[in-house]
Amino acid sequence: MTIRWMNQTVGYLPGPVNVGVVRLGRDEALVIDAGLDGDRGKKVLRALEAERLRPSVLFLTHSHADHFGGGALLAKRAGVLVAAPAEEAAFIRRPRLEPFALYGLAEPPPGLRTKFLQAPPLEVDLELEPGPWTPPSAEPRLEEPATAELREGRKADPVETEIVDLGGHAPGQCGLRIGDILFAADALFPPAVWAKHGFVYHASVDGALASIQAIATAAPRLLIPGHGEPSDDVASLAAANREGIENLSRAVAQVAERTDEGASTEAVLAALAREWDHQFRGLPDYFLARACVQAHLSHLVARRRLIPVIEGGRLLWRRPT
Repeated sequence: MTIRWMNQTVGYLPGPVNVGVVRLGRDEALVIDAGLDGDRGKKVLRALEAERLRPSVLFLTHSHADHFGGGALLAKRAGVLVAAPAEEAAFIRRPRLEPFALYGLAEPPPGLRTKFLQAPPLEVDLELEPGPWTPPSAEPRLEEPATAELREGRKADPVETEIVDLGGHAPGQCGLRIGDILFAADALFPPAVWAKHGFVYHASVDGALASIQAIATAAPRLLIPGHGEPSDDVASLAAANREGIENLSRAVAQVAERTDEGASTEAVLAALAREWDHQFRGLPDYFLARACVQAHLSHLVARRRLIPVIEGGRLLWRRPT
């Protein structure tokens, strides 16, 4: 695995979760996200060593295990300074909270305590808020070439960094803008994800839609998502994600509106799974899909298309009378 450089300063390591790399000094690098586990972390270190770079700062876009599970190894092996959005830091420090939250704040069954939901705990050194940010570096900005290619005389691009609020997929998720390149975390998914997974998870539908609009308005030259290939057609990618979210909300509403009685959360989930021929692969898949449906139900209540009603010991979602 090698780093794909987008310019002389910014690159990424492709994989199940893309890992961003930004040159900070002659041999220092800012790493953006860390992948699922220690194996991914080791690959990140090897790729950086091949470029004669050492990771000094790790920025975590949000607290989902597939994005920060490799961070513990980077902290242990390389002593990176760990930075994360303030709202996500608690779950990164105490990842056992993730399965608790997914299970409704009750003791979760063992099947929810997998590495896909519960990463190794990681101390967050810097809790950050959206806005301009200068990543800490032990060295001055790049003044000398750091690789053989740069030794030929080309200068590295200046590092202009901004933390961008991209809440929605996770409540406090943030992206990182480096010049005209945006690391967008899971604010936008490639069309293949929408085609493959009926239940594309967002904690807040309204937050996700706001982040999509913010990205479309900012119109970065290049967007590097958390999953999939970089895109220079940000408008089309934003439109596809907006459409995917709106279609999912529409599908949830249609199930709840089929009868005057309404439908429970589980009934909505089961009906959509049948219609889409979706087979849940275990407890994590089921509970993530359930949380996805719950987020859309909340969105529909806020839009006054559905109301929650408790009858006969059941919580039902139905059309307002």
